[in-house]
Amino acid sequence: MPKEGIRNPETQMVQDGKWELQNLKFIGEFLEVNDLSTPMIAEKMGISRQSVYYWLKKDDMIISTIYALFDAYGMKIRFELKEPGVKESALKIPVSGATSKKPNIGFFEAYLKRNGLKRIQVAELLGVKKCTVDHWFQFDDCFFSYICKFAQLKGLEVKYTVSRIND
Repeated sequence: MPKEGIRNPETQMVQDGKWELQNLKFIGEFLEVNDLSTPMIAEKMGISRQSVYYWLKKDDMIISTIYALFDAYGMKIRFELKEPGVKESALKIPVSGATSKKPNIGFFEAYLKRNGLKRIQVAELLGVKKCTVDHWFQFDDCFFSYICKFAQLKGLEVKYTVSRIND
């Protein structure tokens, strides 16, 4: 009788498409709506399946990778930080797409400026060093979980819109 291999329950959840996503819930929905699997994503982006599994298992990824994922499928995604219940924001910054070179975390920086928040305040709120926050803006990238944590601590919602690149 052949012996069954030991299965990692967390990896199996990802393989079965049963993600318990909070931060990257919109990516899970994108995969589900478009009937995409993690191997399909990996192949399309030219990366390993393990990378995609890791993102979903950790419920986190670098913002530039989020843009690259949607870009690979001819889509662009735009993020906004909004007060709960606010329907329209005065600030709308598109943030990716093959046809534009917009900042990856421009929406975050714009929110900070609009609300008079300093990077040191963001660092203290998130429990990281100021040089970490400076690094995000210097390299125009950070893990999406930091944006989500910031939003949660400030009572904000992270809103997103997805559209075709040519729209």
